[in-house]
Amino acid sequence: MTQTILRPNFTKNIHQHYIKKGKSLNIFGAEGHPQLLQTVCSNIVTIANQTNQKRVTTEMVEKAKDEVFEVNDMPMTIFWREFCEDEEREVIEQILANQTIIQESKEQRRALARLVDYGFITKEFEIYVPLFEKWLKERRDLIEI
Repeated sequence: MTQTILRPNFTKNIHQHYIKKGKSLNIFGAEGHPQLLQTVCSNIVTIANQTNQKRVTTEMVEKAKDEVFEVNDMPMTIFWREFCEDEEREVIEQILANQTIIQESKEQRRALARLVDYGFITKEFEIYVPLFEKWLKERRDLIEI
């Protein structure tokens, strides 16, 4: 399969539609995570080339987001398998279940602070990156720890 090189008008369309008009690239669900944002954008380019589209549409963005895990789920896998210890996983499980975050032990408070400090969750105890949350809900049980 050969990749068509994007014409300047295609990237100009992304810039004008999402940056100049004040729309955030966060619509991609990556919240600034470079590898996820790159994967979503790469998916958009692939979809545009396959369909011979010259303009990015909302449907293309949604399809690119839906397919992101088929192309690259490594950031989430590394997060879940290597970054998170039992206490961090417990906090994430509580967040996903909309439960009150337990902060009784020193380890629980440390885990919560670590997740906030590294930007995985907000100070309001929400998953910061929507694509991470989607992956955690759909695939965390499939990963061996």
